[in-house]
Amino acid sequence: MERFAVNPGEKLILPNDPMIRYSGRIDDEDPSAYGFEFVATGLKVRVTGGVLKVCITNRTNYWQSRLGVMVDGRLHAALLPENGQAVIDLSGFLHEGVNDVHVFKRQDSSHAFTFHGLIIAENGHLLPPPERLPRRMEVYGDSVSAGEVSEAEEYAGKPDPQHNGEYSNVWWSYSWLTARKLG
Repeated sequence: MERFAVNPGEKLILPNDPMIRYSGRIDDEDPSAYGFEFVATGLKVRVTGGVLKVCITNRTNYWQSRLGVMVDGRLHAALLPENGQAVIDLSGFLHEGVNDVHVFKRQDSSHAFTFHGLIIAENGHLLPPPERLPRRMEVYGDSVSAGEVSEAEEYAGKPDPQHNGEYSNVWWSYSWLTARKLG
């Protein structure tokens, strides 16, 4: 496993922790390094303690990469390094008490990353995730299915704008909108 610095008062949670709920296609062959290749691949946790950092190794093919983050119904994006290891601090998105967090790969094949674990407060906890819904969906399609340029709302009915990945977000793709509506 690649090493990530953990500050005093914090602890590392490995990817194979049973309190982490995954969705999408995950390469979990190595219990300390899970591969996130496909758009919409993600993890969900319920965390306390006010600290949440994601340890990754990013591999960029093109564009700037962003991590999708949903905390208690509020959508955020965290810029990733072009290539290499990084600790992405999501603590600024948290509030006191229990936080329901969904971290996901928001862009298509423009990048992939390896997830090495979470860093949380030493006195923080991962709580059991809610029960998994029985329904599963798989969508086959092109860039529209992956949320390509889905945040370029001012370009509706016009040609797509020049961009560097900032408008791409699977959260607003028709496939994920449909999945959320169906539960």
